[in-house]
Amino acid sequence: MCASAPAAVIAALPRRRHLLPLSELPEWAQIAGNFNPLHHCVELVRHAAFGWDGWSDAGRLAVLVGFALATWRIAIRAMTRKLVN
Repeated sequence: MCASAPAAVIAALPRRRHLLPLSELPEWAQIAGNFNPLHHCVELVRHAAFGWDGWSDAGRLAVLVGFALATWRIAIRAMTRKLVN
């Protein structure tokens, strides 16, 4: 049920203009989009379906792992401050 929720949300949208490739966006949005971990995740899924892109995909995976580790560490620090005085 959880996996179908994003598909249902995307299907319910009237137009799919929000799913543009970064190359079709203005330059400032392309730069901002490269910092979005969702972009890297989507690219990995695309390449898993249509063919891997070698070192580019390894870099995207490294970005996702780095983001996960950083946010995990931030969450631990925030909870430690709230729970342990």
